[in-house]
Amino acid sequence: MAGRDLTGDHPDHSTFTGPPTGAASIVEELKTLPDTYSYNDGGDQSPRRIVVVTGASGYLGTECVAAFLAHGGFTVRATVRDPTNEKKTAHLRDLPGAADGHLELVKADLLVQNSFDECIAGAEFVVHTAS
Repeated sequence: MAGRDLTGDHPDHSTFTGPPTGAASIVEELKTLPDTYSYNDGGDQSPRRIVVVTGASGYLGTECVAAFLAHGGFTVRATVRDPTNEKKTAHLRDLPGAADGHLELVKADLLVQNSFDECIAGAEFVVHTAS
């Protein structure tokens, strides 16, 4: 995708040009499903679906998180190894829509048994990009 620096550990989201076709297609498909979860942040009365994106700090995971936040109908639970690590999560926190309370960074690790159980509870969708 034009405007991306893929040489580092994390993409340069200061030049974010939108989600790739695959992530956009996922969002378009999900928009056709009925809302089953309500989310109320005090100002937004619209129903929000809960989606978990594993491996959210990676390139593909970040693009999926960005697509769901851009849509506006989702609360995104994004799994990362360490949600307190600013260096590895700042690009997620800086995404449009993240500061509105629609992004939750959750600690999970593929090598730790049952570490995904709590974050997946109550989610309607899981997009598994962790490796």
